[in-house]
Amino acid sequence: MDHDAVMDSWERVEVGMALLAQTHNLLRYVEVGAEGRRPLFANHLEPADVASSVRRGVERIRGWGPTAAERRLAAAAEELAELVTQAETGVASRLPRQLVHGDFWDSSVLFRGGHPVLLADFDFMGKRARIDDLALMLHCARCDLGGQAGAVEELARLRRQVASYDGGLDLPLSAAERTSLPVAMARQPLSSIGGWVARLDDEAAARRHTASVGPELAAARRIMTDLDRWSDAFA
Repeated sequence: MDHDAVMDSWERVEVGMALLAQTHNLLRYVEVGAEGRRPLFANHLEPADVASSVRRGVERIRGWGPTAAERRLAAAAEELAELVTQAETGVASRLPRQLVHGDFWDSSVLFRGGHPVLLADFDFMGKRARIDDLALMLHCARCDLGGQAGAVEELARLRRQVASYDGGLDLPLSAAERTSLPVAMARQPLSSIGGWVARLDDEAAARRHTASVGPELAAARRIMTDLDRWSDAFA
């Protein structure tokens, strides 16, 4: 597909939010079989699977004779998994679920002349809470495009993205979904530990992946440290 940009700027992210809403509007009515509901690999962990999946990833890290930095990262992942699990227990299971894209970021959305022309990469599609798709998008934008923004500016910018997404939905976000969104964002990088690190066949590849996820875990931890403020921002 002929294009001149991908979704790698705040301007294109805001345009992409409307596309994500339209995609969710369409997918809400699509029914698929078991393999379509839960793909073999995905950038996602179900809330109920966080503790056990992260434990497997951490055990693998500790089993390969980790460096001091890898040991610290494993401990940080364990701590974050516990905080996220506590926050989502009894809440996440009540959120509306539907088929979602699963990898809505960066090169998955191609632009030409400032407008999206192709939505690709449906390999991680699955049935889950729709805010998990939104959370992946916001988490990636925050980590990849955050720059030197302060806490107030960061929240204001992310709030604008949520408003753009919500404005395109046939069924607007509920109060419960808005409250749960920051925790879903904090859960997102745990899929690197509980998914990819735990399951990659090649140890070298798993160690490279481990080395890359530290800043994302730290960003997620900051959400959980100031969760009330994040929840209020999206309310």
